[in-house]
Amino acid sequence: MQKKKKMFGFGKVIINNKPITRIGLDSGVLVALIDNNQEYNLKRPEFFIKKGICYIYQLVVNQAIGVLIYKRKYPKEKAIQETLNFLDENNILLLREEKIDTDKRNKILNDLKSQRNKLKVIPKPEDSDLDIISSYKCEGIDCIITTNYKHFIELGNYLGIRIERIETEKQRDRRESDKIMREFFWRPKKNFKKFK
Repeated sequence: MQKKKKMFGFGKVIINNKPITRIGLDSGVLVALIDNNQEYNLKRPEFFIKKGICYIYQLVVNQAIGVLIYKRKYPKEKAIQETLNFLDENNILLLREEKIDTDKRNKILNDLKSQRNKLKVIPKPEDSDLDIISSYKCEGIDCIITTNYKHFIELGNYLGIRIERIETEKQRDRRESDKIMREFFWRPKKNFKKFK
């Protein structure tokens, strides 16, 4: 029996006692990496990229190129070239849409659309977010790294995909202060005494 050759990876990474062998990147993360955005803490995605276990869905690449052109004001040719060069130099494998099992993806996508209606997060995840999660699930992605954590976390949990956030220091500080405020002001009902 032939041994399977690992293309670029060194195996797997263990996070919270769960093996992670395939990481999917979201467009915000890809843009931050290409644009070398120092506001974001990029150590986590860079660590996984060095391990050689990162993948990216074709739609994510297209979204990232669009952001570089329309929001970061890159010339079109430069945005395309920088993106493709970054993927190639870092051995990030492209998951092409035509290679993904369409029936399986559509089944997962339709399931996620019904789950989206149950979510309390506002605004709710867009169809493109659902397409990304569905496609990554079809391709056996264990973990998605995103800047759009709120749109991915509940649906990722539903599908059994770990969601990792990257954020700016300002976003992290705001999230931590919100948590402290919730813990300070929220009291379980059992602690309140009834007054007669």
